[in-house]
Amino acid sequence: MHLFYNSSIAGYARNRREFVSSNGRLGIGSTYVQPGDKIAILPGANIPFVLREREAGGWRLIGEAYIDSIMHGEAVKSNLALQVIQIY
Repeated sequence: MHLFYNSSIAGYARNRREFVSSNGRLGIGSTYVQPGDKIAILPGANIPFVLREREAGGWRLIGEAYIDSIMHGEAVKSNLALQVIQIY
């Protein structure tokens, strides 16, 4: 069973990297995640996403992410303000 667990994590973690958010949350996302990227909860999505602000305006979708302590609606339950953004 231990080997199965390790191979499952290895398969999931391929092409991903670990990171720590500015407020100390541990996350796993795309290998393209960079310091300064933002974590977003998009309406209707079941997972958080990593976004990067574009110099020309708007945002670029970097990919999905696992963020410790917000995977089960914890962020949505808080009083966060909604913001309309453009994703290119």
